[in-house]
Order: sequence, then structure tokens, then C-alpha cells
Amino acid sequence: MLLLIARRRWRPLYVFALAAVSFAVGLLIFAGYKEWSFYSPIPRAWELLAGGLVAERQIARRDFLKAGFVRQHDLQATLGLALIASAAIGLSHDSLFPGVSALLPVLGAVLLILSPSSAINRGFLSSPAMVRIGLISYPLYLWHWPLLSYLGILRSGDPNFLEIWAAVILAGALSYLTYRFVELPLRRRLKVVPKLAFGLAGLGVIGIATVAASGVDLRFSPEIRDIARIEPQDNAGLRDKCFVEGGFEFGPNCIEAGDKKLLFLWGDSTAAALYPGLKEAAAARDFRMAHFEVAGCPPILAAGSVARCDQLSDTVFAHIQASRPDIVVVHAMWGPKTDLERFRQTVERLVALKTPRIIILGPVPVWKRGLPLALTNFYRFHHTIPDRLRGGIVSGDESDARMAAFSKQTGAEYISAWNVFCNPDGCLTRTGASTADVAATDLVHLSDNGSRFLAQAIADRLFTGKSASEAVTRGSH
Repeated sequence: MLLLIARRRWRPLYVFALAAVSFAVGLLIFAGYKEWSFYSPIPRAWELLAGGLVAERQIARRDFLKAGFVRQHDLQATLGLALIASAAIGLSHDSLFPGVSALLPVLGAVLLILSPSSAINRGFLSSPAMVRIGLISYPLYLWHWPLLSYLGILRSGDPNFLEIWAAVILAGALSYLTYRFVELPLRRRLKVVPKLAFGLAGLGVIGIATVAASGVDLRFSPEIRDIARIEPQDNAGLRDKCFVEGGFEFGPNCIEAGDKKLLFLWGDSTAAALYPGLKEAAAARDFRMAHFEVAGCPPILAAGSVARCDQLSDTVFAHIQASRPDIVVVHAMWGPKTDLERFRQTVERLVALKTPRIIILGPVPVWKRGLPLALTNFYRFHHTIPDRLRGGIVSGDESDARMAAFSKQTGAEYISAWNVFCNPDGCLTRTGASTADVAATDLVHLSDNGSRFLAQAIADRLFTGKSASEAVTRGSH
């Protein structure tokens, strides 16, 4: 399209129209197309076309260095620098980018380029140090991200301040070497384009082969390859129709029929992951089960943050009222953002129903970047699969202590899942020797065998109401 409009009289207007269409397409990020909006050239083209429009203006107006423009350029450059700074400070990992957020750095850059007479351009950006950074800016762009990304992989997503800056400094050094010994010589070499094209095509073939070989996984043992291939949320409970991931309807038969005592499980997706093991344990104790779980919705009434959660929580509470269970177990990914005041009111309403036993099951361990990846990364350096891991890789003890204290205040029973999996030596990674025995399939969801392990460990406390049990004593497993 650019070739077609290259010699058109109204070329700037066409470029602007293309940029507008590209920007509009990029707004699909708000419809859930996050990866496509970021990686596809179509919704990102407007950012480059903005530079094309700047070039059109600079060619058309050659009087932009006259003294009369200095004050105007100072205002433009100051605003441009402010926009770039606001993007650098205000945008985070959770921001929807590019979308509307990309206007900040792009418009900031446009204003700076259109302000060559400004003090910022003539002084700060024209200083020798900034010019040197500018010369290596493109290789720096190429180098910094793979280094930081691989650092994140090696450190399980939690590199410290010094490690991050060491990677940035290394990227700077490699960028200078790339500029000095690759970029400058290639600029001076004749007929280099075909050779570069052939080299890039060769790199592309290597990339395709690497993807096809799943990252050349032959360098790992068969056991660790199987662990690396574990699918996130691979748990029968997360495929059950009584777990609602989208929509507003629970499936049928979420309450087992019969006249046996009833154990009622209510929670979010972590509760759904617990269900397979809990169902087996209930059957062994001559209990029937009811279970209702909603993705992203803790078992709290009138939380107010998500209307869908409130509506489905009301539905679950109505089932509790109608079924009159002997035991209600509430379980979720309890964390610092859990609304304990609303949860207290929910427990009080369960107590008002004269529910014989109300049990809060504490949070399971949270694995940074997922337990399978943590095991794979550990194997990279130690060539063994650990039984337990600790440190920054796993968290959850603070949430466990917080929920235990909360349970004492409400009078509800509390069972610590953290104490089942974790002791001073770390948190359990596998419940047995096989790949299927890996305790969790991602950051927080238990595997089927992990679910069975937890359910069996807490069964005595859960079904008989013992005040103490080896199953929930720290370090007993």
C-alpha cells in the first residue's frame, strides 16, 4: 500500500488514513486480543506511520530552525518528554499495551522530533553521551530483551535489582560491540544485502526447527521432558460441569443424591482442583458430595467487585440453604486482596443456617511461574529433581497465617493446606516418583494426585472433627 501511494499528491493524507485504521484495529486489545494486538504488524503500523508523517512535515517545512520557533519548540519538547516519562513511570506489566496507552510514548517522540530548536534537543539530546546512546540504541533494543527474558526464566520470574541492572549493563556492552564490529562494517560493504537476506533466512530455518523440536528437548532426561510438558490446569475437577469458568450456569448433578451425610465444597478454581481427591475421600468415609466452584470468585457473598461472582455466590448459598449439608468446606486462593470483612459476614450467614461444621481450608502453595517450570529450571543447574523447593520460588505462608488468625476470630474451623505440603525444608514438589505425581500443574492448581494427597492428609480432621491430627502438623510429611 505504501508503494501504491508513494507518488500520490495526497500522500500525507493517505498515510494518516492508514495510521488511523491501524490504530483503530489495535483497539481490539480491549476485546481480549492482547497478544495479537501486541505482536501483529497491523495494529502496530500506526506507530511507524507516525514517523512517516513527521518526515512529511519536515520535508514540507524547511523553516523549522528559525528563531521564532524556539519558544514553541521548547513547549512541544517539554510536553513530549513529559508524555514519554509518564509512559515509563505509569505503565506496568498489567497495563493494556499498545492500545490507547501507546499514544503516550509515540506522541511524545513525535513532539520531540518536531522540536529541533528546543533546549532539550539542542542541549540534552545533542550531548555526546546521549548521541552515543543513540548510535547503539537499535542493537540495545535487540540485546536487552532476550537477556532480561532469559534472566527471568533462570530466576523463576523473580530477578533482583542487581541482576536486572547487570543484564542491562551487559546489553549495553554487547550493543557497542555490535555497532562497532557488525553495523559499521556492514554499512560500508558493497552488495551485502543478498548475503544478509540469506543469513536471516538461515536463522529463520533454525528458529522453525527449534520450535518443531519443542526447544530441542533431547538435552533433558525423559522424566524432566514429561514434567515440562504438563499442561496448566490439567485436573479433572477443572473440567467438571459444576466448575463455572465462563457464564452463569452450573451443570446438573452438582449435589449427589441419597441420604448419606453431605460434604459441601464451595470455592474458586483452586477448590475445583481439590474436588477429585476430596470426592474419593468422601466416598471412603461414607459421605456424599456437593461442589460448586467459580473461576476467579472466592466463596464470599456480596463482595461487590464482580457482579457475576455475586450472582453465582447467591446461587451457591441457595443450594446450601436447600441441601442442609453436614459440613461446608470453603476454599480459595486466599491472598492479601481477600475481603475478610465480607467473608466474615458470609461465615456468619452460614452459622445462622445452623450448619453443623464450617471449615475454612487454607491456601495451597503458590509457585512462581508454575511448579513444572520451577522443577525444569532446578534440573538445568543441579541435574536432579528435588522433593522440596523453598525460597522465592514458592509463597503462601503469610496468607496461611492470615487465614488461620481470621478463622479463630470467626469461630470457624481451620485446616492448613500449607502445613500439609510445606515444612522448614521447603514445599513438596511431588507426591510420588512419577510425572503424574507432580503436586501442581501451574502456579496454584493441584494436579489430580496432588488433590488426592491433600484430601487424604486432611481426611481425619475433615470428616471426624479431631482437634489435632498428624496430617496437618507442620513437618509431618
